[in-house]
Amino acid sequence: MNDALAVAYRARLSEKINFGDNWCGPEGFTHGVEALVATYAREGEEGRAVEVMCSALPARFYKIRVSPGADGSPGYEISTGSGMDRWTAETALAIATGMADFKPS
Repeated sequence: MNDALAVAYRARLSEKINFGDNWCGPEGFTHGVEALVATYAREGEEGRAVEVMCSALPARFYKIRVSPGADGSPGYEISTGSGMDRWTAETALAIATGMADFKPS
């Protein structure tokens, strides 16, 4: 891989800033291989534990994996398009703290 392309697979400062203390991602990604980049512990009665995965192609695609709820509701996943690290971090935090959730209608 040439140097210009290798840079595209490195962890970005914006990712580290947006995920903050929850960031646990690698310094570099492997093309198309999903990697754990952030974890959020369940907070409060309505929060859920959350893991955030990322695939680099080299554009970033995120997946929010939400654990089952304390009320027995099933876990679920939310997938994003590229460039959504800030939205993913904010949504993961909101779910972990019980400030947002998604349910089938």
